[in-house]
Amino acid sequence: MGELSDKAQEIAGRAQEAVGDATGNDDMRADGAANRVEAEAKQTVDDVKTKSTTSRTKSTT
Repeated sequence: MGELSDKAQEIAGRAQEAVGDATGNDDMRADGAANRVEAEAKQTVDDVKTKSTTSRTKSTT
């Protein structure tokens, strides 16, 4: 997935978490937390891939 869609998923997860907290709905809060963590993990993987590619490009030039 792209950076934008991962960030959107993270924001949606945070919002869902907040609504779950505000309404006392533990299932909604947990689903939001799961979405947020998944999106953050995807962003971390994308960052590592980018840094790895950048590092390889610099070392070959």
